[in-house]
Amino acid sequence: MVLAAVVFAVVVAFTAFNRDSGAAYRTAAGSEFADWRPEPGQHRPIPAEAVAPVTAAAVPALPPRDWRNLRRIRFAGPYPAEVLKVIDGDTFVARIPVWLGQDVVTHVRLRGVDTPELNGRCRSEMDLAREATLAIREFLQSGTVTLRDVGAGKYAGRVIARVYVSQPGRSAEDAGAMLLAGGYARRYSGGRRPGWCG
Repeated sequence: MVLAAVVFAVVVAFTAFNRDSGAAYRTAAGSEFADWRPEPGQHRPIPAEAVAPVTAAAVPALPPRDWRNLRRIRFAGPYPAEVLKVIDGDTFVARIPVWLGQDVVTHVRLRGVDTPELNGRCRSEMDLAREATLAIREFLQSGTVTLRDVGAGKYAGRVIARVYVSQPGRSAEDAGAMLLAGGYARRYSGGRRPGWCG
């Protein structure tokens, strides 16, 4: 369990240091969460920079420059997550406990689906993107959020996961399935994505 928690933290940290992407990872120490303050009983999230030194010890079998291998690692979960901010229909920011009193803040992208972009190429794409964003925000706020099948994202500062929301007395519901059923998303398994403007 300890090793799983450490390696999970390493994968999250890896996304922050992926040199193949120009995207900036923002943690509690960065601009996006600069004003964030823990409430009583909460712990401040760990900046990815604080987790990075663990990588060499936790994954000694990897060559120093072969961090791409971390993308092949997946964690079954479940991992509880607190949603801090919804970015768009398929991405949100969450705080994830990875060890006793230690949290990591990262972007989470829904595995297996793609939603329109808020800054899309046409009015219909942007309208559907806003609807998808509202739908996922309401869905994530409706119960307890957990992550499963978690892996490193393609871009820095992001993981990819299947996201479930559970309520007392009900089975957990898949966020991706909800978006697909509502017509807000398409199935996506990687590669080039077709446009939304016809």
